[in-house]
Amino acid sequence: MCFNQSKPLSSESELISKFDDIKEQMAGNIVPKPKNWGGYIIKPLSIEFLTFKENRLHLRELYKNADGQWSKMLLQP
Repeated sequence: MCFNQSKPLSSESELISKFDDIKEQMAGNIVPKPKNWGGYIIKPLSIEFLTFKENRLHLRELYKNADGQWSKMLLQP
């Protein structure tokens, strides 16, 4: 059994049922992946979120990571 990405789905419960079936089948196993797949590990030092406001006083939130601890500060728009 597999998932067919972007194919029509009759209901959310169908998706949950498929997921539960595969989860049971794969219990204790390593999930296989194609040999040509690779990947990257991304460790961000900072992340900024920008929330646009109609009055142009946009909310800028900056999160910084220092020694595994995240801190948050607001920035001027």
